[in-house]
Amino acid sequence: MNVKLKTKQIYDEHEEIQEALHENIEVNRLEEKIIIELNNQKIVIDKKECTLEILREKNDILIKQNEEKNLNYETPYGKIKMTTIGEEIQIEENPLKIIVTYKITMNDQIKYKNQIEIVEINSEK
Repeated sequence: MNVKLKTKQIYDEHEEIQEALHENIEVNRLEEKIIIELNNQKIVIDKKECTLEILREKNDILIKQNEEKNLNYETPYGKIKMTTIGEEIQIEENPLKIIVTYKITMNDQIKYKNQIEIVEINSEK
C-alpha cells in the first residue's frame, strides 16, 4: 500500500508541516487494530481504545483520545519529561485515512499542538 504521511506542529506562531509519500508500506488491518510498518517505526492504532502508538528504537509515543499520558523522551541532551494529550483520533477504513490531533508538553514548559495524517494513496496510474 502507498500512504501519504503528513505531520503538522505548531509552537507559538510558528507552524511546521512535513509531508512524504511512502510506497509499498505494510499495513495490517485487524479487528480492533491497524498496524503500519513505516521505515524504522511501527504505528499502532487501537480502534477500541482510541489510541495511537508510535514505536521507535528509543522513543515510543502514546496518544490516547481525551487523556494525558506522561512519557520519558530521549534527546541528545538526556531524557526529558513529555506529556501527550490526545484531542481527537479519526479513523476511516476504506480508503484508509487516520487523523490524530494532540498536544505535547515538554518538561512542563514547552507546548506544541500537533497533527498526524495518514492517507492511503491509490497506487494505480
